[in-house]
Amino acid sequence: MTLPVSPSFYFPVPPSPLKMKMKPNRFQVAPRQIAPTSPITARGSIWKGLNPLRRSCLLSISAITLFGSYSVRAATLYWDTNGSTTGTGAATGTWGTSSFWSTSSAGTTTTANTTITNADDVIFSAGTNGTTGTVTIATTKVASSVTFEDNVSITLSGGTSLTIGGTGTKDGIFVSSGNNAANNISTALILNGSNTVENSGTGVLTISGGITSTGNINLTNNSTNAAGITISTGSLNNIGTVTNSGTGSGGVRINSVIGTNVTGVTQNSSTSNLTLSGANTYTGPTTVTAGTLAYGASNVIGSGAVTVNGGTLAISTFSDTVGAVTLSSGTITGTTGVLTGTSYAMTGTGTVSGRLGGTSVNLTKTGAGTTTTLSGANTYTGTTTVNGGSLTLSGASGAIASSSSVTINQGGTLTLNNSTANSN
Repeated sequence: MTLPVSPSFYFPVPPSPLKMKMKPNRFQVAPRQIAPTSPITARGSIWKGLNPLRRSCLLSISAITLFGSYSVRAATLYWDTNGSTTGTGAATGTWGTSSFWSTSSAGTTTTANTTITNADDVIFSAGTNGTTGTVTIATTKVASSVTFEDNVSITLSGGTSLTIGGTGTKDGIFVSSGNNAANNISTALILNGSNTVENSGTGVLTISGGITSTGNINLTNNSTNAAGITISTGSLNNIGTVTNSGTGSGGVRINSVIGTNVTGVTQNSSTSNLTLSGANTYTGPTTVTAGTLAYGASNVIGSGAVTVNGGTLAISTFSDTVGAVTLSSGTITGTTGVLTGTSYAMTGTGTVSGRLGGTSVNLTKTGAGTTTTLSGANTYTGTTTVNGGSLTLSGASGAIASSSSVTINQGGTLTLNNSTANSN
């Protein structure tokens, strides 16, 4: 039997009734006398010198040490298919059975079939001379993070699932700067906690096996590729939020269905746009604080509230029926598409060129000193009330339906900037 022991401790043991003169300090272990990795064994002289009562005390303390002070191994491991020869070799093999994991970033050490834990960061590169290929996932695998580093196309496929997130240096899926190839994960992803999906190369990172998780997902496209991060097929159904916050000029496309577990979607990058194209079923809020959230199909937001407090909601030619719509700053753009909300609250300065629709849906303008401009051919038939600030109908198409009653209260202003703005 082998038991780990803390490097320094003191445990008083009640003296035996038959040996009342025993010194109370007899079994004190001096600091650093036993190293953190030193075992006490049943065959050792220390253990054999203890009577059953003192062994029981030592067992209790060892149990505390076992469960309270030992940490999990953490490492960075590199996929290397050509052994100790410099470089990484072809992208091939099976994660789980192939002996292709190396501890050398240059691929110069002997490789092994290392068991990866959620404390480990794995990198698909060991040097820069790899070739395109597929790495198969055997059954279920875990890692704190996966990084595609070499400038070649690599696909992770097969298996049941790949769980990402743990106690490594980072949590998520990453494409390094300088890796300008297309990379794909078709294995189902389970994200453990909040994770980042980031592309800093110029190729496309495609996730096509679906994503589930118990935390928030941050999508970060730092490249110039318009579809730098593409989530296609499967479903995106994490229990948490989805946020786009990249620093590049490229975009993020979610073509898969955003499921009911998702608690909200936020567009929060002034340079990287987010495009939704799936028949999404999430009912949480959709928020645009910077940049553009674009429709790639009709009915992509669902029944949740929509708030634009910076940036642009671009519906283009698509239509959608959503919850309450609030515009505090920014724009809602569109051409022939119609956005139908349960209500419209214009609380700051902004512009709506898209069409606002809905039977008996009301629009209210508030915000002293602010101006909201409607330039689309709106079809909502509820009331239009100006309680503060200015509501301007502008352009050749700027209009509200003739069946919409208009109320202008003290402190509010309605401005007609064209002759056909309102026939009411």
